[in-house]
Amino acid sequence: MKTIKGIATAILLVFVFTMSVIFVRFNSELTSILIGDYKILELPLSVLVLGTFVSGSLLGLLFGLRLMKVFKLKAEIRQLKKTKGHYE
Repeated sequence: MKTIKGIATAILLVFVFTMSVIFVRFNSELTSILIGDYKILELPLSVLVLGTFVSGSLLGLLFGLRLMKVFKLKAEIRQLKKTKGHYE
């Protein structure tokens, strides 16, 4: 079973890498980020899109893990209160 899971993971990674390369190849024109009258960045569109996707994914993962930890701790507090005989 581990072998099948490893092969499936490898195939998925190769697919994602291939799609990323194709995306970068076809979206290489320079794009500017403007805030008001100020030009902040001028990078290829693919770099901006992939950078935004990666940073959003990482922020979502960090906030999601933090939120799950809070829910887990609240459940643990309820369980401990229940075992000691204290009810809210």
